[in-house]
Amino acid sequence: MGVTTDSSTTSQEQSALNAMLASITSGGSGGATGQVYLGTQNDWNGATLGGGRGQSHDLTDTRPDLSPHWATVQQAKDFFGSWTQKQVADFTAMGVLAGQLKPGDGYLEAGLLWDKLVSAAARFGSQGQQISPLDILRTYTSNQQSAGNWVTSKDGLFQTNALTGVRRYIGPTFRTTSATSVNLTDPATAKAVATSVFQQLLGRDPLPGELTAYSSALTQAEQANPTVITTTNQYDDQGNVIATTKQDQKGGYSADAQKFLAEQQAKAKPEFGATQTATTYENAFESAVFGAPR
Repeated sequence: MGVTTDSSTTSQEQSALNAMLASITSGGSGGATGQVYLGTQNDWNGATLGGGRGQSHDLTDTRPDLSPHWATVQQAKDFFGSWTQKQVADFTAMGVLAGQLKPGDGYLEAGLLWDKLVSAAARFGSQGQQISPLDILRTYTSNQQSAGNWVTSKDGLFQTNALTGVRRYIGPTFRTTSATSVNLTDPATAKAVATSVFQQLLGRDPLPGELTAYSSALTQAEQANPTVITTTNQYDDQGNVIATTKQDQKGGYSADAQKFLAEQQAKAKPEFGATQTATTYENAFESAVFGAPR
């Protein structure tokens, strides 16, 4: 049947559980009106509710006890009250997975579900069929699982259980992502760069229109040369980043590129040639009068 006791259950709790099972055992084949099949003694001796077959706790005989246990409807319903907190929690989780309980439901909702399952199992018991309340619940669980209740995200990296809301990561352990950004120079910096270059090449500050032309050209150049950062991360089974193994940065528009753009605009001015010629003659005159610098 798959209902088991918590491994931390004390010997007194185990004794009480065995006494309860013994008190509701009919000793016959069952099938009488109002009888509910509760599985075998072996079903209740294991690690977790709804798990695999456990082993008998009788130290003199290690063989599993497969004798059937039958109870009246009321005895089967009252049996829920003898469960440990772990058993109730496991049963509730099974109910959520089967779609018979909602995430967040607790003891009261689980008890009502158990009563419904007991009533349904009684109908089978009256026909002599050994179908327990948990056997009925498992049919819902199987139907939900076969229906594919795990929904994959659009990016293919996660799956979410539509019934329980559980989310799991199914992507690769190592994943590389790229982030692109455009870094625009602020107006004050652009003005400083243009002013420095114009004073150096033309001997004057740039005019308002020249500043506007430079700022516009700089913005276009920076937008055409975005910064691309490539990062390789390692992920755990929940999709959390646990390590960054590699990171590269390429592209962008450097300070040298900003200066070069300003130089190109200054050199395009008609006065640039005259300024260069005047500077050349001035240097030659100073050298002839004062001598070459030593």
